[in-house]
Amino acid sequence: MRTFLLFSILMICFTSNAQQVELKKNFWGYKATINGQKASMSELDAHLSRNLQALETFRKGKTKRTLATVMSFAGGVCLGITAAKIYHGSTSSDDQISVVTPAVGVALIGGGIALSISGNKNIKNSINQFNKATSMTEVKLISNQNGVGFALSL
Repeated sequence: MRTFLLFSILMICFTSNAQQVELKKNFWGYKATINGQKASMSELDAHLSRNLQALETFRKGKTKRTLATVMSFAGGVCLGITAAKIYHGSTSSDDQISVVTPAVGVALIGGGIALSISGNKNIKNSINQFNKATSMTEVKLISNQNGVGFALSL
């Protein structure tokens, strides 16, 4: 019995806990958690610095998302200018409504959406790369109504 108790205590002391990083999508964007604790994107960037490949993919994704935001904003401005001209009516010959401005706006918004989707995929892939690289075997001592035992997580 003593050897089992000693072995159990040693197993509990030597359990290896891998730090899990999770990324969940909500209405406002993404919510990052590290071991169940909320983390900002800058904290996540610092945490991913241990795996250079995951960090590079994460930063590429963040850059794409930033560029997508800028492109979508510019496209919205182009469409807004055109809508304002249509609403107020173009009376002078210098202020005529052009087809180019809304076409550029739609193209910018479409490109922004495509870049945003690509950036989100890169960020998710970087989190998966990091979790795969840091995942380790975990042994726990558990107890339930059936008794006491060991749980092995891979």
